Amino acid sequence: MVSSLRITIAVLPFIVLLSVCYVIMEHGLTQIENGIIRIDVESFQIHKNPEIKERAQRKEEDNVREQAKRHLWKQLVESCENKTLAKYLPRIIGIGVEKCGTGALYQFLDHHPFIRASSNVEAQYFDFVPGADRAENLHIYLDKLPLAEPHAYVFEKSPAYFSFPPYAIPAMIKKVVPEAKILLILCEPVARVLSDFEQHVAIYKKRGKHPKIKYFQNADEYVAKYLPIVNRYIGKWDEKEALAKSQQLLYYHKTDFLTGIITTGLYALHLKRWFQHYDQSNLMVIDGEDLFNDPGSVVEDVQEFVGLPKVLLKEDYVRDPETGFFCYKDWTNNDNLVCLKGPKQRTRNGNKSLNHVSISELKYFYESHNEALFSMIGRRLKWG
Repeated sequence: MVSSLRITIAVLPFIVLLSVCYVIMEHGLTQIENGIIRIDVESFQIHKNPEIKERAQRKEEDNVREQAKRHLWKQLVESCENKTLAKYLPRIIGIGVEKCGTGALYQFLDHHPFIRASSNVEAQYFDFVPGADRAENLHIYLDKLPLAEPHAYVFEKSPAYFSFPPYAIPAMIKKVVPEAKILLILCEPVARVLSDFEQHVAIYKKRGKHPKIKYFQNADEYVAKYLPIVNRYIGKWDEKEALAKSQQLLYYHKTDFLTGIITTGLYALHLKRWFQHYDQSNLMVIDGEDLFNDPGSVVEDVQEFVGLPKVLLKEDYVRDPETGFFCYKDWTNNDNLVCLKGPKQRTRNGNKSLNHVSISELKYFYESHNEALFSMIGRRLKWG
């Protein structure tokens, strides 16, 4: 009896060891080198911990996705080599809205090997070039656009197109560039007023344009004067009067440019004229909050919408540790961060703000127009 007990105790460690080896080998967690069994501890931990396993799977998927991206990228670059360059009409047009991130999206997409962006940044052909029929002056338009390969995507952005006169801008673009895909970014209109006002102040100080802005010490003074004026002829949203009011606000924009700081945010009225010639199959509405908080996902969606090979990925856009704003991580240049150029984020840093009275009055003014917008596009934007 005692002898049997001693034998059982003696072999027990070997039984445990054999059981562990069975589990390890059952799940492929060993390697045999020169007759020595080596246990892959990390793989064993992954198997036992679902969260670690899930992270490992995601890491593997990301690696596969990254390698596929790099392979396709090289193919795209090679396809552009030794091709004859010429002037082509744009396949992508960013129409605004001013101060909602059109420039940011433009710079983020410019890293794509198939994108050819205008060096002049804003062509402003359809709102400023004289002549009612823009089709007769195409040489002027092409002069503003970059040289490109036959299969490249020329990208032009002019935020004024969305909300500036003449009323026929959408019709002219559809006639001159019928196959172009339109990109439209819509941001929260109250915050946009502040940003637009500050931009006008900066432009006046630099170039002397729109000198009436100098009479306002801040955006609150501007709102106090101009909101009653705009509210008098626009008021709440009225479906029956929408087209007439959209023409009316363009008239006031033409006669008193500063009204545009407020009227640009009447998105539903402006979209009325655009949706006479476009729908959401060729005009993409982008939520400005998404662009600000998750630009990589927006860039992926845009590539799919315009038909670009998807080589700019969500993970390529990371926050700058110093500014907190997103930058592009350039894998072709040792993952260096490429951040936005120019005076971007002028009001996002919190140094400028509207007082609570201006905010309250503007929100009330825009409320019915925002609801009309959400109904028009079939979804509610995050800032609404």
